[in-house]
Amino acid sequence: MAEMEDRIKQAEEQVRQAMQKQTDQLNRQLETICHNYLDPPIKGEITKGKLRWRGVKGIVQQRQATPNGFSLIFLGIIQRDTLISPTGVKVPYKPNTQDITQTL
Repeated sequence: MAEMEDRIKQAEEQVRQAMQKQTDQLNRQLETICHNYLDPPIKGEITKGKLRWRGVKGIVQQRQATPNGFSLIFLGIIQRDTLISPTGVKVPYKPNTQDITQTL
């Protein structure tokens, strides 16, 4: 019984670590966009007020099918109907049925 509990704890820890890794990567991408590619870029701390003042509407992720269900791929930040990717590419944004938009 103790062996089963250990396996469950290990699995829970692996899931927690994987989720933390994804969260950290998303945060780095968001910070990169905000500090380098928004018009005008944010200096210092990123706050909701600074984002709203710059016309940021939210972030966009796209659902992608995987063998285990689906995963979310980060596409970028929406600023004044323009999607800004983590690499700085800016394209006009029109919502897609596969897009998941999280508003501020």
